[in-house]
Amino acid sequence: MRRLGYPFIFMAALALTAATGFAKDGKLKIKVVPKHAYVFVDEKAIREGSEDIRLAPGKHAVAVVNYGYKAFTQDVTIESDKTVDLKVTLEAYGGPVSSPFGQIEFRKGDRHSAVLLNGTTSSYFAGNVGAANHGWWWHRSLLVPPGPYQITVTRRGSDVWSGDVSIVANQKVSIDLARSGAQTAKVKEDLTNLTNVPRYKGGWMSDLIAVAGVTGTFNVAPASINCGQSSTLNWQTSETVGPNGAVPANGSQTVTPRTTTFYVFNVAGPGGIFQGAGGVNVNTRLDASLSANPTELHYQEIGDKVITQESSTLTWSTTNADSISIDPVGVVDPSGTQTVTGEPRKTDIGPVDESTTYTLRATNVCGGAATRTVTIHISGSVEPVPERAKP
Repeated sequence: MRRLGYPFIFMAALALTAATGFAKDGKLKIKVVPKHAYVFVDEKAIREGSEDIRLAPGKHAVAVVNYGYKAFTQDVTIESDKTVDLKVTLEAYGGPVSSPFGQIEFRKGDRHSAVLLNGTTSSYFAGNVGAANHGWWWHRSLLVPPGPYQITVTRRGSDVWSGDVSIVANQKVSIDLARSGAQTAKVKEDLTNLTNVPRYKGGWMSDLIAVAGVTGTFNVAPASINCGQSSTLNWQTSETVGPNGAVPANGSQTVTPRTTTFYVFNVAGPGGIFQGAGGVNVNTRLDASLSANPTELHYQEIGDKVITQESSTLTWSTTNADSISIDPVGVVDPSGTQTVTGEPRKTDIGPVDESTTYTLRATNVCGGAATRTVTIHISGSVEPVPERAKP
């Protein structure tokens, strides 16, 4: 009897442990309108419709989405063995969508899986597999503009299938989820009859989702600048998911590149991908000039008295420079003049025949550099005090 008792005790302890672990979870009881709206928790696709979802205690991010409606997002705090009630009514958003259309159809697979177009978060939700998997007398259709698409089919944090699909106007592409996403395409002439289609039309047996195409503009002005100047990137997009990485879906940004730079702007939405590009040509060249007038100076010193000491005027100018100096003068403005006197280094008696070289050095932060020199020649003499003539 003792031997039989040990397994019983072990199983009872295991059941108690499981019950205790289960009790630690809480529950999110969510009701959604429209009834086919899809629920994401912590960016994991759960399923469409009102749900009772068991969650670990703590804060969770809830998103309720339905194409053609404004998304709902809210953080909820789940406590152990407690229920959080959440009622969500989405607000319709966006007008009808005009043709041309192609169609995406899914065959087989979990009909509750979410379909994401051109992204991997709830913002790129277009529908669920069940809303795009029939074309018989009841219709469940996912219509999209022609173009390339990156499709992700996902459920509860795991990708069911992902891949690239090319949609052609008035054609239907069927994706077989049971055969690793094998694709077949055929002409669907009835798509040509569609003009303005509502973004979402749900019913008991039929669903119609028409995804609006992504559009955008991107420009750079001015396209050519000097070093240190700025240019502005401007962009406008529609039907996109924003913000796009570090920038919003619409906006502008001032840039000050130090070399010629090419900018590429990418933004996506369920209805496609927009890419804009533009370059800023940066002129790094630096121009500089330096002159002296006159370049020949005379000097005469008798005893400790300077009899003649001529001066010269240095004149310089620079463009596209941000650091300018003249040796041996020092730091100077980008352009200007300065008077320099002819003062020889010689101090002993004798003839003066010297030259002084002035060197202008200019640089900019873009790597531009220029050097200019000018030489001033000094001639004359240093003489003793003459002796007085004898009477």
